Amino acid sequence: PDTRVFAWPGLGGYPMNLRALALGFDGELSVTGVQAYGVNAGESPHATIRRMAEADIAEIRRTQPTGPYTLWGYSFG
Repeated sequence: PDTRVFAWPGLGGYPMNLRALALGFDGELSVTGVQAYGVNAGESPHATIRRMAEADIAEIRRTQPTGPYTLWGYSFG
């Protein structure tokens, strides 16, 4: 697919929670989950939202060096 979507999962921070959603697009677009750092054993969450954003941007650019970018997120709150 030509369209890639970067998606942040809700509670728990695990992108695999987005798998059913991604499969529902039946190849029309590519969904790339962005995992929250600090949810796995041995990791500490980023100290600031700014640092979290910088890390996520770096990860996105490793996957897709140039834009435009489509970003999704959801929350249980």
